[in-house]
Amino acid sequence: MKPLHTIVTRLKRLPLQHQAAHLKALIDAEKPRSMRRKGLESMAKDVMIRRLKRERRSAA
Repeated sequence: MKPLHTIVTRLKRLPLQHQAAHLKALIDAEKPRSMRRKGLESMAKDVMIRRLKRERRSAA
């Protein structure tokens, strides 16, 4: 398994929609109560908030 900081660095290059999809796949592959999964879930939450902010700006 790759460290989370490596995953974050690689995901930053992708569009937000792809980041969310990749994070969801990584989360699904982890054990239910692992620390790694919690870290990935918090990253996914941040991505979703950024997507919502971007959508709100484009709608205004």
